[in-house]
Amino acid sequence: MPKIKVFVTLKNKLNNEQMEKTYDGFLTNEKITYKEEDNIVTIYRNSNTIKMIRRSNENLITLNFEKGVTKKSRLEPVDLGLIEIETETSLLESNEYQIYVCYKTKIKEEIMGDYEFKLQYEVKK
Repeated sequence: MPKIKVFVTLKNKLNNEQMEKTYDGFLTNEKITYKEEDNIVTIYRNSNTIKMIRRSNENLITLNFEKGVTKKSRLEPVDLGLIEIETETSLLESNEYQIYVCYKTKIKEEIMGDYEFKLQYEVKK
């Protein structure tokens, strides 16, 4: 399992907040895994879909992305139970060293965020 350096940019277009961080991670054929502060992030990708799982002691978030499709996703806070989220993906590009996703998250009809997510990685020597 090769070690990688992960570069993440997340921009919320609703409030113009942007985060840029670098993490250490691992790469296998089907997934990228890295530790983000108190979260373990696992990204599964195939030719036209991405599944991102963010796990912490406080909650579990599963986001499903497919270009042009609204998918069911979920937020599972420890003390509150399951909250269904809709993930509407307008752009999804993925190649060997990069993932780029533009998406909106909604709970019922309320837009929670309008995001651009970019992940790039390089294999450590």
